[in-house]
Amino acid sequence: SGRRRQQQMRDPCCGSGTICIEAAMIARNIAPGLLRVYAFEQFINYDQDAFKKLYEEAQTKSFPGKQFAIFGSDIDLEMLEKSRANAERAGVANTITFFEHNILDGYAKSVSQYADNTSLPSISSLFPSTSSPLVIITNPPY
Repeated sequence: SGRRRQQQMRDPCCGSGTICIEAAMIARNIAPGLLRVYAFEQFINYDQDAFKKLYEEAQTKSFPGKQFAIFGSDIDLEMLEKSRANAERAGVANTITFFEHNILDGYAKSVSQYADNTSLPSISSLFPSTSSPLVIITNPPY
């Protein structure tokens, strides 16, 4: 998409939160696969020390405390709960605001709040007409 990490990002049909989570990981410079276990770690000639060094180096390059304007919305509350759980597992739950919103309606219900406990913006600010950069990335339902 060419999105820069400081730009606002919205996924109006976020489903399980994949796009928002990937955007948050990119914005926070979290290396892909940092939280997973790889099959090669079971190989006989696996160099555990070399991998540990690479892993620690990748961890030091991430931005754990940075906040970015990443929003995901969906009409399905169950999917929003899955989004939040997936973001938690990925370590980026504090970087994304998920909320209920039907893009065909003119309302939004907050499912979460900003990290500083302020309320979700009004519907008019979900798709602002300001000069502030906004990127919309989505994979809409069939």
